[in-house]
Amino acid sequence: MDWRSLQRNTRRLATVVATIACAVLILVLSLEVKALRPQARELKRMRAVPTIGQWVPRVDATAMDGSVLPVGETSEGRTQLLVFFTVSCPYCRQNLTAWRSLTDSLRSDPRTEVIWVSLSPMDSTKDFVRAHAIESSVVVFPDRRASLVYRVKGVPVIMVVDAQGMVTSVHPSLIESTADLNALLLAARTPRAAITRTSARDLTAGVQ
Repeated sequence: MDWRSLQRNTRRLATVVATIACAVLILVLSLEVKALRPQARELKRMRAVPTIGQWVPRVDATAMDGSVLPVGETSEGRTQLLVFFTVSCPYCRQNLTAWRSLTDSLRSDPRTEVIWVSLSPMDSTKDFVRAHAIESSVVVFPDRRASLVYRVKGVPVIMVVDAQGMVTSVHPSLIESTADLNALLLAARTPRAAITRTSARDLTAGVQ
């Protein structure tokens, strides 16, 4: 074999080796990406919905009578059960009866305060409250940024926040059974030491 033939064969061999190495690298990278997908989905989900152990700031929300009602950290040391909704959300209207039952069950509990938080404008929220004869405490957040800080990007969401502003329970879906209702009542009445997640379902509905 002459020198030129040897050079050609060497170049061909180097090309084959490089091609195989690239293929192996691509295979390894694809396997790593596949392995990381569940973690990425979980991180994305955690960014999209409230999570237990998350701290939320105090927000001075506006009640229907124009007064200011603090949401989040409370000076009275009470737990807050927050019901997030919008006036155009069909699932929220579907759950009004269950929300009323939840509110009525906690009304006499001095340790817990139930607040319905509207993510809709004040005028439409007032119309909604009148149309559905809602007697619960209803407030409107001052702006969209407040709901994003609470990680509420879709409704309905029910969140339990302790007196220091830590989320102790999240139910990002409809109340569809007595078990759901009882789990929320338990979460609202349970100290932080016994934190539980009340729903196994991820939030899938966008803000209506």
